[in-house]
Amino acid sequence: MQIKVNRTPHLIDGYYIEEYSLLNDQGFELRCTNFGAAITHLFWPGIDSNTDILLGHDQVEKWIWDKNWFGSTAGRCCNRIKNARFTLDDKEYQVTANRPPHQLHGGAKGFNWHVWRGTPEQTVEYVGVRMYLISKDGDEGFPGNLSVEAFFAITNANELIIEYKADTDKYTICNLTSHPYYNLNGAGSILDHELWIHADQMLLNDADTVPTGEFFDVKGSAFDFSVLTNIGKNLRKGHEQIDFAKGIDQNFVLKESIPDRPQVILYSPQCRKKLSFFTNQPGVQFYTGNYLNLIGKNNLKYEKHYGLCLETQGFPNAINYPNFPSVILRPEQKYWSWTKLKMEDD
Repeated sequence: MQIKVNRTPHLIDGYYIEEYSLLNDQGFELRCTNFGAAITHLFWPGIDSNTDILLGHDQVEKWIWDKNWFGSTAGRCCNRIKNARFTLDDKEYQVTANRPPHQLHGGAKGFNWHVWRGTPEQTVEYVGVRMYLISKDGDEGFPGNLSVEAFFAITNANELIIEYKADTDKYTICNLTSHPYYNLNGAGSILDHELWIHADQMLLNDADTVPTGEFFDVKGSAFDFSVLTNIGKNLRKGHEQIDFAKGIDQNFVLKESIPDRPQVILYSPQCRKKLSFFTNQPGVQFYTGNYLNLIGKNNLKYEKHYGLCLETQGFPNAINYPNFPSVILRPEQKYWSWTKLKMEDD
C-alpha cells in the first residue's frame, strides 16, 4: 500500500489545498482533498482499465466552486433544518438559511467550503489521511467551538473507512456525513442499479423535502428496498414524495447497527460490482441525483439520475423533533460516526 501527497498552489484561509492518493495492493485507489474534507475519486480496478465510481470534477479549481457537495463533508449539521431555526438549552438559534427558508448541509459556508489540516497516515492495515477543522462559536449561527476530525482510509480488504469525531465546549448540534455521488458503471444513468436497504420505515417529507416528524412504512411502496431492487422500477411506481423531490430524496430508518452486518447494498448488474455499507448511524439518506445538470469529469455531461448518494447520518431536522434520535452534542460527550464500504466484484 502507498500514499502520495500533492500540495497545490491554491491557498485559502491561510492553508494550501492538498490532494491525497491512497492505493492498496489490489489496485483500488482513493483520492481525497483537504478542501471540504472531500473524497474525489474511487478507482475500481478492472481487466482492461480502472473505473472511477464517483462523480465530480477533474481540476481542483472546479472543486472550489462546486455547489453539489460532490464527495464533501457536510456539517456542522448535514441535511435540512426547517426554517433554519431550533431551540437548544432554552435558547432559540437562527442559523444561515442557504436554502431559504431552510438550512441545508451546514449553511452558506459549511464544512465543504473550508480547507482542513490533513495528516497522512499508514499502518500495516491501511493507508489513510486524518483531517482537522475548528468550527468557531457562532459559525453559520451554531453555538460552541466544535473540534472536528475526519478520517478516510483504504485497506487491503478493499474497504473504504469514513470516520468522524467531534467535541464541543458548549451545547450544540452535530450531524456529519460524507456526500459522494456513486455510479458503479462510471457513467450513464444509475436507474439500472439495484439497491437493498435494511429498513422498514423512512421519514416523510413536506413539499420542501424537509422531514415532518412522521414515519412511513415502506413495504410494497416505491420506497421498498427490503430485497435487492431495481431503482428505476421503483421510481416508476410514483408517489407524492417522489413528486416533491423530482425523484427519491429520503432518509431511511436503519433497523440495526451491527458492525459486521451491512445496512445497505448497491449493485450494478451491468458491471457486476457490489458496494456494501456498514455504519453506526441511525439513518441513510438516499438521493437519486434529481437536479444534476453540469459538465463533470472527463468532460462528461452529468444529467438527472447519473449519480446517487447514500449518506449515513443522524435524521434530518432531528433537533426539532424529540421523537428522532438526538443530534445534540454536550461538552462532556464525544461525537463519533463510523461507516465502512466494502467493494466486491460479483
